[in-house]
Amino acid sequence: KMLVLIDGRHVYWDFYGIILWDSFPIVLEDIKKIEIIRGPGSALYGANAFSGVINIITKSAEEVKGTNVSVTGGTINSYLGSVIHAGGNEKINYKATAGIDETSHWNDEDQVSRDVKKGQAIINVKLGEASKISFEGGINKGSGETLSGIGKMIRTQTMKHAKADLN
Repeated sequence: KMLVLIDGRHVYWDFYGIILWDSFPIVLEDIKKIEIIRGPGSALYGANAFSGVINIITKSAEEVKGTNVSVTGGTINSYLGSVIHAGGNEKINYKATAGIDETSHWNDEDQVSRDVKKGQAIINVKLGEASKISFEGGINKGSGETLSGIGKMIRTQTMKHAKADLN
């Protein structure tokens, strides 16, 4: 009943009725802000916005400029790693991200509970003073455990997306 968007793109799994938070093709360091709209929003945002809307907005290529590398580790053999690189000029800019997220099972450190690799690339081309075209593509591949309304789900997924915008 909650609509989740990443830069305006739906990330809800209709069949299971859940949002797989670890299957997003973005890394934490790429998040610029998160907008939360509480209450019914179906009239404005469409289906699945009954309880509210969460809109995750990522950083633009102009905001990143350069390379950012991040590595995080913790107990239960948990680690996160990410690389973000962006560049370009006044007419064309780009941003590429890659990340890994792995965690062992909470009661058996030898059993992997989540193993996800993700990547995304965006290219923006300025067409004039007030218009641009953007191309975006990403992939998320891995496995993990999730609790859903129908019970425990052990999943292996490969999720891909592509998007083009003309503003």
